[in-house]
Amino acid sequence: MKISRTGIIVNVEKYSECLSFYQDILNLPTMFQKSQKDFALCCFKFGDSYLILETGGVANTEGKSVENSSIKIRFNVENCESALQYLKNKGINARIEHLIGVQTLTFSTPMVTGLEYAMKRCLLKI
Repeated sequence: MKISRTGIIVNVEKYSECLSFYQDILNLPTMFQKSQKDFALCCFKFGDSYLILETGGVANTEGKSVENSSIKIRFNVENCESALQYLKNKGINARIEHLIGVQTLTFSTPMVTGLEYAMKRCLLKI
């Protein structure tokens, strides 16, 4: 099997809020958007891959544990402290953690999906 491209699809309940989050906070470039009736999707450029937001997910205001959301999205950044300050300035609750010698910056999307920023020794989890 020859894989020509990879991508991630994230089904979200709060589509408009998540769309704004990925566009305005994470600054992912939009490749295309489509909608019809009760279904909508937006495809973002995600490095050499793509990330698609689709309607149809279930948000959890309490946060999602590994048991009910075993996927985290990771972004590499040069400086976790700068990324932390950027997120806080945008009103995002984030925290830096230290795991097995690696620094992680963890925060949640409006979908409360785990995301993670990573840097040499700094990982960011959303």
